[in-house]
Amino acid sequence: MNRRIHVLLVSAAIILVIAGASGSTLGAPRLDSMHASWIVADGINLGCRMRLSDPWRLIFNLDMCHKSAYITSSAVYMHNKPIFVLTAGYVGAGISYEFQAGRFYPNVLAGAEFGAGFAEYEWIPPSKNYGKVRCGLRARF
Repeated sequence: MNRRIHVLLVSAAIILVIAGASGSTLGAPRLDSMHASWIVADGINLGCRMRLSDPWRLIFNLDMCHKSAYITSSAVYMHNKPIFVLTAGYVGAGISYEFQAGRFYPNVLAGAEFGAGFAEYEWIPPSKNYGKVRCGLRARF
């Protein structure tokens, strides 16, 4: 893996730990949850969600797919009231970086939670025109 990518990932991890620990005193984003999931027919995913305000979150994902790997950051709006069997729903947009191609792509994200479980769909519009479904478990803090 490229040295710049290692530096980027280590820096992001340090920022997340500091922001999570000091979020309540500095008004910075607070760590809301961590998740692990599988990408249907394509790989695995690890990620976290940071609380910006009551309805707004930042979601960071690292997708390890069969042919490529992506790091994604999305801002989402959460609807935290139960809807039938769902405990929450969210929609948002962000940016994805594909490691193999070395390119950035915009993305659109929609998801739903049911207790500790969740499912979400991320779509990268044309020129990439690629969609993926993530299903997994989320640990809340």
